[in-house]
Amino acid sequence: MITVIKPERASEILKENGYTSASPVKIRQGLIQGIFPFGQAIQMRSETVYDIYLELLLKWIEERSDKEK
Repeated sequence: MITVIKPERASEILKENGYTSASPVKIRQGLIQGIFPFGQAIQMRSETVYDIYLELLLKWIEERSDKEK
C-alpha cells in the first residue's frame, strides 16, 4: 500500500522529529523546487497538487537523524 499525506501532516511529522522550521509552505516550495525527494508537486489547470509519500518521508528523516543506530 502507498500512503500519501498532505503538506500539513508532513510538517507535523517533521516537527515531531526535530525539524522545527518545517511548515506546510516550506514543504510545498521544496517540492515545487525539487529539493525534497519524498514527494512531488503536480501543476494541474487551476491548482498544484502535492503528493508526499509517507515511507519516503520517514526514510528521509531516518537518514538525517542524530539518533545513534
